[in-house]
Amino acid sequence: MAGVVVLVAAGAIPPLLAATAFAALSVGGAALTINVLRLARTSPGLPAHARLLDSTATVVIDLVPEGRVLAQGENWAARLDDAFADQVIPAGRRVRVVGVENLRLIVTPSVDELVAQARERSLIDAPPNSSDSSAK
Repeated sequence: MAGVVVLVAAGAIPPLLAATAFAALSVGGAALTINVLRLARTSPGLPAHARLLDSTATVVIDLVPEGRVLAQGENWAARLDDAFADQVIPAGRRVRVVGVENLRLIVTPSVDELVAQARERSLIDAPPNSSDSSAK
């Protein structure tokens, strides 16, 4: 920049041209910086934990306790959280992303999945049928 000042002072470059060039470079640089930051924020290159944490995913290969899930349109290696490692989550079921370890998602069964499992195991009683009580 000091060289430009010397050229302007010496009369080699008209001051208006120097000011216009400086403004164009400044505006162009600012626009480039804004676009790069916008791209970085929306890019799939963001850390997975920032995009996927606490989202839901669909199991595509049974989690036994490892398998694969589809999360936000991307196929990921996944592992059940240690608290659920003794379970099997079949393909098609929903899970919740609770962590990221290298390139593997750590997941837990979704609330709906836990309720379905509880019903299957008869841990949740079915609502009483009113017709049963009137028949007795």
